[in-house]
Amino acid sequence: MKIAVIGAGLSGLALAWHYKSLSKEIELTLFDPEVVDERTSALAHLLYPYVGIKSKLNPNGKLALEKSTELLNIASRFSTSPIYKKTSLLKLGTFQRQIKDLKKAANNYDNLSWREKTSFNMGGLWLDEIIQVDAQRYLEALEKAVSSLGVHIQKARFTQEMEKDFDQIIYCTGHHAKDLSKEPLSRMKGQGLILKRPDSFEQNYCLIAHQLHMIPSIDKKTLYVGNTFEKEFECAKPNLEKAISLLWPKLIQFYPDFTQDLIIGVKAGVRLNASTRLPVISKVNEKVWHYGALGSKGLLYHSFYAEKLARALKENSNEEMMLEP
Repeated sequence: MKIAVIGAGLSGLALAWHYKSLSKEIELTLFDPEVVDERTSALAHLLYPYVGIKSKLNPNGKLALEKSTELLNIASRFSTSPIYKKTSLLKLGTFQRQIKDLKKAANNYDNLSWREKTSFNMGGLWLDEIIQVDAQRYLEALEKAVSSLGVHIQKARFTQEMEKDFDQIIYCTGHHAKDLSKEPLSRMKGQGLILKRPDSFEQNYCLIAHQLHMIPSIDKKTLYVGNTFEKEFECAKPNLEKAISLLWPKLIQFYPDFTQDLIIGVKAGVRLNASTRLPVISKVNEKVWHYGALGSKGLLYHSFYAEKLARALKENSNEEMMLEP
């Protein structure tokens, strides 16, 4: 049986790993013409089960965290450098409704706590242990992992004419697959600035304020500042001027000593989101499936739902997978 997985981001690589692990007899080819650091998945950083402004435990969040961690550990065997580390996260309460929600989360979950006083002169939710991922290294290592199973990796674009050569085709092409879904999906462009880490910068935990992320890199050399949350955009490529205009005013509210000469780069990606804020798995026709719309929860859910889909494909299930709202 010949299988084509289109897209070698988080969802495509995870699906290739699980499907080939379950069905060693299949011939699986993974198609993606883009280099790793140009994929939207390369912007992913933080892995924890309380994603969202309210910090509620996401559906199947703890099990999804376990599945992602398992795949991280597998990929780590194929990397000479660390691809993740355990760290902490502070989510600041920047408006009254959010403060109420964050305090509620602190009361509901044992591993979360509310800190009334922080170095930013406002309260925040403290997550003592989350996982920070070097997503680019993770994708590179995961490619090597799936290749070790005998998956063929083609650095080429999959064309419609190729469909006749495969028994099953699964599109995991992120925002490029918007029109494959039966439900309405929205695109969101996110940009992030890369800053040289100042010698005097001592903060080692990650910070999230309203529409602002501050993430010290694993190697402690740079800082990632994001994201722009652009609902309307003309081009998916990075736009440094736009990123600075949207991010810098927010950044200096919390880090007033920072100057723009610290900026050394900008990255951009486009996410696909469903109204449920959960991944979309749908059957397009008798041999074509779509797995995508992981949105901001890509790191959390990519392995969990990839394994579910792989099992359904192995069993030749004709039923579309229903995800919890």
